[in-house]
Amino acid sequence: MFCKRDVSEETASKGPKNIYPCSACNKTFRAKGTLNKHYSRSHLGIPKTHVCDVCNRAFHERTNLMRHYTTHTKIKNYVCEVCNKAFNRLSHLCLHSLTHSNEKTYLCEFCNKAYSGPSALKLHYRSHKNEKPFVCEYCNKGFSQQVHLRTHCVTHTKEKAYYCDKCNKAFSHKTSLTKHYLTHHTDEKNFVCDVCDKAFSCKSYLDRHCFTHTNIKSHVCEICGKAFSRKGHLISHYQCIHTREKPYVCEVCNKPFTSNSNLKVHMRVHTQEKSYVCELCNKAFAWQNNLKKHYRTHTDEKPYSCDLCNKHFRTNHNLTKHARTHSSEKPYICHICSQKFSYKYTFTKHVQHVHSSEKLECVKNINV
Repeated sequence: MFCKRDVSEETASKGPKNIYPCSACNKTFRAKGTLNKHYSRSHLGIPKTHVCDVCNRAFHERTNLMRHYTTHTKIKNYVCEVCNKAFNRLSHLCLHSLTHSNEKTYLCEFCNKAYSGPSALKLHYRSHKNEKPFVCEYCNKGFSQQVHLRTHCVTHTKEKAYYCDKCNKAFSHKTSLTKHYLTHHTDEKNFVCDVCDKAFSCKSYLDRHCFTHTNIKSHVCEICGKAFSRKGHLISHYQCIHTREKPYVCEVCNKPFTSNSNLKVHMRVHTQEKSYVCELCNKAFAWQNNLKKHYRTHTDEKPYSCDLCNKHFRTNHNLTKHARTHSSEKPYICHICSQKFSYKYTFTKHVQHVHSSEKLECVKNINV
């Protein structure tokens, strides 16, 4: 067993600019005391004796437990002077205040991407080094950030500790509860699109919407070169088209899925849960995306426009299908006669009339 002196002498080999690296995992620290705490907690197996009586989360120190308790209360004493958003920790307010400033003085030496703080830059560096120091104890999957590991662990425990005080719906993550509350229980929409003035309740919804105004697709598949506007779409494309790996299996019908989120969406087929209700006609939907599409039947909103003929569509899927009228793209291929089709329904008709007695398989060579 090591003592603090052992850690100080053997582990804290002082580096340049007062940087102390850990000899066990190569993490670096600015203070020797912080290194000592890290070593004793991460590499000596010291138990976490301070347990939250609300959610049973454990901590090494009482101060961390007391700080954690604020996540279970609605007391937020630290208020932003710019937008009046409140926080329960001063450190969170300080981080938030950076969103109102365009100052980003910390540059990545590999790609020149700029960040407003050193901690954000440090996290970004891990994307270049493929460094994933936080490992799941259930499946050994590695993550670059501890918060991502915590989010992932819930997929194993299925714990839902966050409850909506309006409808009692339970959530695994606080961010999911916040999005649910803003979407269903408040009319507040503080995030406005600079292009079309459409307002959203969450910044993530605004960011997603902004892609409809730009053709920037910076996430490129290294295998086939197809580009995507979102990283999540690239990952889905890679799993569906190139690896066909489906590690998430439904416990009810054994249907496999490429992601846990797709599995969760599928489970609503079995539970028949329809928690997304249209406030105009009370029609209920199992999925929020379907509710959004339905809203457009009331507003006649068609946010997706064709670059070639300026025709507008309610969904991106309909725009994608329309775009094939301007190109020779035919992603549906009959494996029996090799005939190609632009649309799935024409492929299906071909199958029914021409190869009705033969076993059929639809080969899609693009993500539709």
